[in-house]
Amino acid sequence: MQITADAHVTLRYAVALDSDVAPDSDADGQVTEFICGRGQILPGLETKLAGHNEGERVDLTLTPAEAFGEHDPALELRVPFSDFPENAREVLKPGMRFRGPHPADAAKVVAFTVTAINGDEVVANGNHPLAGKTLRVACEVLAVREATEEELSGGGGCCGSGGCGSGSCGEGSCGSGACGSHEGHDHEHGHEHAEAKGGGCGSGGCGCN
Repeated sequence: MQITADAHVTLRYAVALDSDVAPDSDADGQVTEFICGRGQILPGLETKLAGHNEGERVDLTLTPAEAFGEHDPALELRVPFSDFPENAREVLKPGMRFRGPHPADAAKVVAFTVTAINGDEVVANGNHPLAGKTLRVACEVLAVREATEEELSGGGGCCGSGGCGSGSCGEGSCGSGACGSHEGHDHEHGHEHAEAKGGGCGSGGCGCN
């Protein structure tokens, strides 16, 4: 069966930066499942997988625009502790994340990762770790079938193990563990790390919002 809209796909994939050794889905691959056309994986990857058949192996290149976007200097912030809840100084550590408005568009909420604590300021970055990077993705289409009504309605799990999504189902990544908000910032206890080599093509896999 061919990958088309609303098809349920089981995919083995491995990811590397364009400058690294070519990824090997057999040696380094992770397996994930998704429903085509439902925003559960990177749109650029989904577009390039469409039309391929069960059993095919595909080597793809994703530009930053097709993957995690270009690096945005505006998302590198220095936020005073006064903008956080009172307990933030004791709780926030490098690697933790908080939600806040995009500096150029307050209507957009961005997940920022704390990179350092500098005196009375929190140094944070809202760019995805792979922003600005060209990715090479080795894929093997393990199975393609029609999605069930339950899966199409959102009742079936499609997280897979790893996933190529831009969201996350991990602890603390979709609002779990929020410590309250102040001046437009929430902070979370969850840690999230994305790796290019031998890891996921993103930070999770279910497209949680």
